[in-house]
Amino acid sequence: MSNTESRSHPPVTGAASGSPGASRLRRLAYKVSVFGGATAIVTFPVSVSLSQGGLALALLGWLLWALQRPKADAGGLAESPGNDDGGLAGDASSERLPFVRHPALLFAALIYGVELVALLINGFESNDFLAFVGRGYRTEVKDVFLVGMAFWTAAYAHSPENRKRLERLFLIALGIMIIAGLISIFSIYRLQKLPYHLTHGWEPGPNARYQHHVGSLFGGSENPLHLYMPIGLMNTHLTYGGILMMLFPVLVFRSLSLLLGPVKSVAPGAAGESDTVDDGDPGAQNDGAGPAALLRALRNVRPAQWIWPLALAAASLIFILNNGRSAIFGMLLATGFGFYVLARTGWRRRVLRLLPLILLAVASLVVLDRVSAGVHSRFEQIVGALFGREKHTDFQRTLVWQGALQLSGENPVFGVGPGNFEPSIIQNVVEYGQDQPHLWVAYELAQRGHAHNDMLHFLTIAGLPALLCYLAFFYFYVRHILRPSGADPNFWKWGPVAILGAGLFQCYFQDDEVLLPFWALVGFAISSGGVATSPSADRA
Repeated sequence: MSNTESRSHPPVTGAASGSPGASRLRRLAYKVSVFGGATAIVTFPVSVSLSQGGLALALLGWLLWALQRPKADAGGLAESPGNDDGGLAGDASSERLPFVRHPALLFAALIYGVELVALLINGFESNDFLAFVGRGYRTEVKDVFLVGMAFWTAAYAHSPENRKRLERLFLIALGIMIIAGLISIFSIYRLQKLPYHLTHGWEPGPNARYQHHVGSLFGGSENPLHLYMPIGLMNTHLTYGGILMMLFPVLVFRSLSLLLGPVKSVAPGAAGESDTVDDGDPGAQNDGAGPAALLRALRNVRPAQWIWPLALAAASLIFILNNGRSAIFGMLLATGFGFYVLARTGWRRRVLRLLPLILLAVASLVVLDRVSAGVHSRFEQIVGALFGREKHTDFQRTLVWQGALQLSGENPVFGVGPGNFEPSIIQNVVEYGQDQPHLWVAYELAQRGHAHNDMLHFLTIAGLPALLCYLAFFYFYVRHILRPSGADPNFWKWGPVAILGAGLFQCYFQDDEVLLPFWALVGFAISSGGVATSPSADRA
């Protein structure tokens, strides 16, 4: 705190005077914000409406808290005799929500700012300004509200205690994701539609379709075990895979830490202390890099710690049956990138212990590929797609990419406008089909709601400035998680990198169910490692 900030101020009146009434209102606003943020995180695997409602409550409570901030606060702490929230909101000294300033968050907001400018400019050039702007706002620009999740988590996680609380919330959400995913493997009914089935009968319909069947075990018996494409409580397998891919690195690195030891020692009380994994006997784990060291590490794993490898195995099975190849690619990119960094900075030669496990995993995949045909033809197709064999819909991406590139070339600065991608590319298809009639049927079958590539989609709807903001966001985010002050063993920070890889083949930035946990993880990662906060918020 600077000398200027520590000077006494003359008494003020009203809500900002620090009166008992204003202080109680401020504490209430803080608790409302924390409750809303916790609800948003815990319910993102359950319901997009609940999670977004929680985010709205979190931002509203944060705004009310900021409006009640005393102008004079010599101690820099919020006044609070205690809490009755079960410890979620923390003690009096932690009842702060400092506004975090970070380049990654700035460019995250600018992505939607550029989209809004492109929407307005294209709207003025359209025949119906209100209809054009309304469609663009409803379909794409409104997601700027979700960026608030990153600002909120970064603000709330300003202390090690709050970071521990947030991590527990993420773990609860991860548990819900895995449990719901496992159940959905064996359920012909979509879990999200069970209330509808209970009140409307159990027959499928437009509002309650069956899950996709992917294979059957014991097909020759009287009671075969049918398997379905897992989507948990989500609407589509792409959405479920998009969320799971961001949580998967935590399962991998927590499991590996049982065998390789902690990544890095963190000073007591430092940000990220809760993320340090020091389970087992560090002395045994840090000794040696060969198979003998691996066996010693396995012997030191306590029974309760096996929850991590078991959860990893369950998530891997879900990923295979989910068949979201873009999500799997994003997960592999984020996990591989994180593993490379952690191996170089922490585990080093200890990673050689993993060679037997890697060979076992490769052998298991080969066996899976060989036996998949005996399970079911659809299961064979799923496994084949994981090994690079093309699916019958792969041609659609190239057709849409070709049309999107042509549209972006014709509108390089402001694009065609948010919400106008599909109408524009349909017109492009008609014109191109006149020159290439043999592609007409293929174009008609292609899914043209988005560009099937995040970067190309931003380039098409909002021009080069939107694409540059997108790339700048990831540049500053990755630079932050690699900086020495931010290189704590926070395994959650690798998850958002998955969007960068998966976004090469899907438009995950158009999926609000995926974006909310994405921004939550971004804010959680940015909260560690020397971020800047606004001076006024720090005084609060």
